[in-house]
Amino acid sequence: MVNIKGTIITLRDFLFDKESKIEISYNDEKYPIINFKKGRILSVPDYQREIRWQKETLLTLMNDISKGSKFIGNVILSLNDNINYDIIDGQQRLIALNMLVNYIKNKYSTQITDIDDLVKINLNCFDDFRTFQDSNYDLNNLQDELIREKVKNSDKLNQIPRLSQLYKSISESSIISNALDAQLFLRNLKLCTLNVIISNDPDSQISTEYYIDVNLKGIKLDVEDIFKGYLFAQDSSQTIRDLWVDFKETWIKFNATCGSKDVYPLTKILEHYLYCYILCKPEYKEVSINENFRIDKSCTVNNATYYGNEHVIKVIMNNTYMIEVLEGSKNYVKFLTDIVSTIDGVPECINTLLSEIQLSDRKIICNFIKKMILDKTLIVPKTLILKYYLTICNKKASKEECKYFYAIYFYQVLFMLFGDKKHDVEQIKKIARSESYYKETITVIKEFLDISKLMDSKLNALARWNSNYENEELQYKCKSLATIYNFFMLNQDQVKVTSSQDVDKFLTDTADYSIEHFITSQSQKVKCRNTELDLPNGVKKYSNYIFNYVFIPKTLNEQLANYHVKRKLALLEPKEQQALIKCDYSKMILELVKESFIEEMPNAEKANDPDFEKYWLVTFRNEFKNFTDKVVDKLIERFTNK
Repeated sequence: MVNIKGTIITLRDFLFDKESKIEISYNDEKYPIINFKKGRILSVPDYQREIRWQKETLLTLMNDISKGSKFIGNVILSLNDNINYDIIDGQQRLIALNMLVNYIKNKYSTQITDIDDLVKINLNCFDDFRTFQDSNYDLNNLQDELIREKVKNSDKLNQIPRLSQLYKSISESSIISNALDAQLFLRNLKLCTLNVIISNDPDSQISTEYYIDVNLKGIKLDVEDIFKGYLFAQDSSQTIRDLWVDFKETWIKFNATCGSKDVYPLTKILEHYLYCYILCKPEYKEVSINENFRIDKSCTVNNATYYGNEHVIKVIMNNTYMIEVLEGSKNYVKFLTDIVSTIDGVPECINTLLSEIQLSDRKIICNFIKKMILDKTLIVPKTLILKYYLTICNKKASKEECKYFYAIYFYQVLFMLFGDKKHDVEQIKKIARSESYYKETITVIKEFLDISKLMDSKLNALARWNSNYENEELQYKCKSLATIYNFFMLNQDQVKVTSSQDVDKFLTDTADYSIEHFITSQSQKVKCRNTELDLPNGVKKYSNYIFNYVFIPKTLNEQLANYHVKRKLALLEPKEQQALIKCDYSKMILELVKESFIEEMPNAEKANDPDFEKYWLVTFRNEFKNFTDKVVDKLIERFTNK
């Protein structure tokens, strides 16, 4: 990079708003290096990450400074004009240092009166940051409701919570808890030094490339930051920058709706969109990327050769495509947000895009999408939801195309039950890149159900489901499995449901299909004679086991209480009781429970009775393993027969 200059200076000369001329001496002559003018502004450009410092990082910095002046590290700036600068590297430290001085000024304004004004900092994607700063980083301190709402809305990347938390952590620490300590701390801070490097190159694209280069050679950025850096380095237009902010803001709102950012990470959405929309194009057929957006192996694109580990944005080399990716990803996240936020009924986006099919089909497809999206344990199959979305939103989808989602859901359940991540990731990438993705989905479903491969699949399933008990999503997974078992069929080259009305009823009717923790109760207790005893700790986990659930009428459910499984079976034994159970999956589970759990529960009065412990920790656990084996066999038999 050209036109670079810099030297080590103190925070007193850099952080405070006064003119600072930095010179070096050589042969008794002084040569100016940097001239920081009064009134300068430091701005965080939009390719920078949002504030991510944790409380612990800030407290470590405070503790270091409290013990004496320190070398703070490198700060890299890009000169915008004759007075203002963009922060290429070091924004997290500078904002933290700025916050510390502001805290001292606000807290000890009557005792420490000689603190100079700070250099102003503009924060990326937070237009009213300085108003928030003046409120001591607390929206509640803004008395005017309109101003408070304006500040909140200007924080496009939701940085207010993190900034507030950092500021609060200063007051909660004991490091500057009195004016004397604060004054000493401020003196040390002013004497701290940093290495300031300034680029005079006016080209923002070059500055962005420098930002990537510096960070890749030093403290590594995360995948999102690197993606964004390459994106802006290739296209520095305001259009692409605004689109990024819009996409990120939309994704943050999606997270708030879902209650977790792990449900569908932003980088995964981008990765899936690239496969479904860009890498499926003929010119990119040789391109395969990993989760870091690096190509896996050398490839040729548009007569240019790229080598392994190149970033995919450099390989795509098409600004129009990247604009379409950001715009499309934003619209897709809005679509998902509408679905996830719908409690009852069907959102308008589903009614519009799936107008060719009846309401019951729309309802269950909406239900399936919502369940798949909210399942944060299964990220890979979400690619196929996006492929389906692109099919139905890019054209007027036919009735047949609208129902393609049934195959996706069938595949997702099989993936959950039998999938091998390494192999199936490649299968899903293949589907995402295919022009006939429905046909490819049917092909991989058939591969799952290939008799010659099912033995290995069964072993994988048994290993997974005999060890993965403590998963909060297992109730949902069990109902998904029961849905496929009850209503789905693979008929030649199509996945169909026997009745969309019946599926909808099964998914929504809690009177006829209430969930029961059958083998071990949800309370993790068991009723013996007239006493309820706690199950041994080694057995309690079984209550969250995927095959522990059945779906039976609420009237029957209420009769079962916390009885031992043998007593529950006896209560359900009469024909009139059996006739009330409408779920085929539940009937299968009940039959296998009857076959598998042959030992009678000891008539113990105390939890420490040796017979009680022996049954649950030895006999029961062995029976459960045998039961699991039989369930998987029945599932395979059902799916292959259909």
